[in-house]
Amino acid sequence: MEKESIDLLELLCKLVIEKEQNELLDLINEIVTEETNSSHVEIE
Repeated sequence: MEKESIDLLELLCKLVIEKEQNELLDLINEIVTEETNSSHVEIE
């Protein structure tokens, strides 16, 4: 029983970490998009 609880806790932690990473990536993408749109700098 204790082992199952630990496994569930690990799984939950992984899910939370993945969710936070996804939200962080979305935020970064949003910022990059806004910067690109506002600056119109050509990358050579």
